Amino acid sequence: MSLAKGAGILCNNPAFRVFLSQELNQRIDTPKKAAIVVRTVCHIKSRAELNTNDEAAHVWRQLVAEFNRTKVK
Repeated sequence: MSLAKGAGILCNNPAFRVFLSQELNQRIDTPKKAAIVVRTVCHIKSRAELNTNDEAAHVWRQLVAEFNRTKVK
């Protein structure tokens, strides 16, 4: 699965939005807001850039890893 597709799926995941809300101390309650946060955090204009921008992909992978660590607890 591409990183961009995975980002789209996670932005639609309520648990991921709760994670983002807690990490950033702001309300992120819609997929659209989550997508904005992902683009902002990864310094990209489109989630599609996650597939071609190595730095953005690295930041994205770190964010997903942290989300997965918090889910396991």
